Amino acid sequence: MRQSFLESNRGLRQDVPTRWNSTFVMLDNAIYFRRAFMHLELGDSNYKCCPSASEWEKCVNICKFLAPFYEITCLFSGSKYPTANLYFPCVSTTYASLKNEMSSGLEYIRRMIGCMLAKFEKYWKDFSVLLAIA
Repeated sequence: MRQSFLESNRGLRQDVPTRWNSTFVMLDNAIYFRRAFMHLELGDSNYKCCPSASEWEKCVNICKFLAPFYEITCLFSGSKYPTANLYFPCVSTTYASLKNEMSSGLEYIRRMIGCMLAKFEKYWKDFSVLLAIA
């Protein structure tokens, strides 16, 4: 850690399927430690699983795509302030972003968006009109 000038209080995280933001946090932290992984690959003959340059590029692209969803989820999850007035603008922006990325994004991100849109539309049709008015 000291040699690479990385923050020692920041660590790697594992993806948790039941937590919305865990994939973003996992990728964001892995990208932060990218150079450490590359250093480990060079210095440890037992380390065989370092992502390739194209895999790192995919991680960066997916992380950029997921960043706004992370921010919106954090906004909705706040407990110290009301969020009803934030509901409709955030949800409608999220939907528009998904639709926009679906037509212009990379193939592996489009596949991910397909699953996200299916789940989003399942819940979107039952959204609360009162929260939209707020």
